[in-house]
Amino acid sequence: MNTVSVGTVLGAYNWPPKSERYKRIARFVDVFFSKFGELQKPPRHPKWQEVSLNAELPNWKRFSAAQEWLDTHMGGRAAAPNSSNEFRRFLNDRKPASDTDREHLFEEFLKWRGGRG
Repeated sequence: MNTVSVGTVLGAYNWPPKSERYKRIARFVDVFFSKFGELQKPPRHPKWQEVSLNAELPNWKRFSAAQEWLDTHMGGRAAAPNSSNEFRRFLNDRKPASDTDREHLFEEFLKWRGGRG
């Protein structure tokens, strides 16, 4: 049986910074990011531990309030390791023949990264 894996992105419209809707999203970002660590603790689903607040999505710009929060609260360091760069390193070490088993390799990567402390 084949399995399909789908990544999830929380997106927001890029409202003008002085608009009420921008302010609402900025408040959400502040509360969500501030409490994010609680989502990663039991009894929450273990998948929350795989979520990276600072993950980058090619050709997408992070909502500016979210980037400001990360810059301010993470002291210039990333919220989590840059999974994209680490995954590329992981793939280079294994030199896969094709991208057909990329999802399987990503699961293996998550275990590998978790074992590195």
